[in-house]
Amino acid sequence: MLALLLALHFTVFLNIAFLRELYDIFLNVEGASIPLIISIFFFCVACFNIMFVPFTVKYFEKPFFIFLILASSCANFAMYQYKVIFDTDMMTNIFETSPEEAGSYLNWSVIAWIGITGILPCLLLLRTRIQHRQIFIDVAFKAVSIIASIVVIGIIALFFYKDYASIIRNNVDIRKQIIPTYYLKSTERYIEDRYFSAPKEYTQLGVDAVRTAPTKPELMVFIVGETARAQNYQLNGYNRPTNAYSKDIPNLVSFQNVTSCGTATAVSLPCMFSMMNRKDYSRNDFDTQDNVIDIMKRADVKMIWEENNTGCKETCRNITEVQIARTNQKYCDGSVCTDDVMLSDLQTKIDEMKDTGGIIFLHVMGSHGPTYYKRTPDEFKKFKPECDRSDIQNCTDEEIVNTYDDTILFTDYVMAQTIKILQDNEGLNTSMMYMSDHGESLGENGLYLHGMPYSISPSTQTHVPFITWMSDNTIAAKNINMTCLKDKAANENVSHDNLAHILLGYMDLETDILDKNMDVIGQCRR
Repeated sequence: MLALLLALHFTVFLNIAFLRELYDIFLNVEGASIPLIISIFFFCVACFNIMFVPFTVKYFEKPFFIFLILASSCANFAMYQYKVIFDTDMMTNIFETSPEEAGSYLNWSVIAWIGITGILPCLLLLRTRIQHRQIFIDVAFKAVSIIASIVVIGIIALFFYKDYASIIRNNVDIRKQIIPTYYLKSTERYIEDRYFSAPKEYTQLGVDAVRTAPTKPELMVFIVGETARAQNYQLNGYNRPTNAYSKDIPNLVSFQNVTSCGTATAVSLPCMFSMMNRKDYSRNDFDTQDNVIDIMKRADVKMIWEENNTGCKETCRNITEVQIARTNQKYCDGSVCTDDVMLSDLQTKIDEMKDTGGIIFLHVMGSHGPTYYKRTPDEFKKFKPECDRSDIQNCTDEEIVNTYDDTILFTDYVMAQTIKILQDNEGLNTSMMYMSDHGESLGENGLYLHGMPYSISPSTQTHVPFITWMSDNTIAAKNINMTCLKDKAANENVSHDNLAHILLGYMDLETDILDKNMDVIGQCRR
């Protein structure tokens, strides 16, 4: 009886997102009969009953199902409100998030949802006294329950097999909506890949890398963007002044057609600095081979990584990583800091590299949702009205876009101020690069935030900004043809796959691993 009650709860309450998806499918299916639609309910209950019966074991069932109900309630909320798909990449993002990032999703909508569909059923389960028969009788009853469920599934298949087969064949991703099967399978894959895969021998790449010493120290600030989508950049044709601070800076170039390696930070960030292409990338391979930062370090490029986000995801594992202190009251509220905090000591870090040059990586919070309003100081909130809450699905589309555009504008300010600081260091050949890890959905087609499986992800989550700036001295020293660079930025397709080769070429490293066809900046050196 417990398994059947749980099967009913999972079908009716914890698979609302799945049922909504089925409803949308049936709206587009000609001749979808009422009996077919009703059969879905009995099919789901029967399948869940078969799944749950083996776990109704004394002393084990309550803690197991309490965990399953709570986890499923959280997953169902994310799927229903934001259309999140819990594939392996999403589970990677969840397991590697920070408490601050996870806390940003907490609001009254989440609490109410989990309270009704998760906590309340768990309390009822705790208070319920479950009687267990003698072991042989108990096994017999469980066998009858499973057999009965199989019979129900068989009867449904007898009448509606062709309809089910057609629905599944034409909607292959519908299985990803089922709770708890898909997120549990994705969790299993993540744990297996991360902790139980056969250890691989570490591979050094680019061991032949040699740097041509510049006549004058070269210093680059590389801003690692967060959740910025290219469509909302004035530099890329957007009809709002989101690049008001940088648009008139000489030598600024914005690449128009850039795609990301993934749709979430835990995938995109390591992938963009790896020597692998997106299609070949795996986290296990990334952890057991050099990335571009490792290669540059071996070639004596001095580097530092300053962190105002959720970590570098092992990208900066072999260089100094400086975590922004959350105690700076001018920029921080105790848990998060606005990105201008990174400007406060930028000159100090530049001074430390004035003799050698190198790269300063700034990993910004950028446009990280859902609390977009926390990313921008009050004086930079230019677009009104704003969405000043984390349950963004309850804001209007206008409010969401306004608040998001404020984050783009503020990031533009940080980028422009970085360039200004670099311009003041005339004793160095200076440059700046900005590239975002992934984009964001702002309610288009009912999608919010990011993290969709790449194969079905909208361009809003994969089309990202890539902006470069070089001082006049740097352009002259590297013999850059700016007409060529602007032409490539306007017309050439670029991706995160290019980044490692761009950095190797830009820092004048000679190595066999450098693919000059991927170095779109190097191709414009006369």
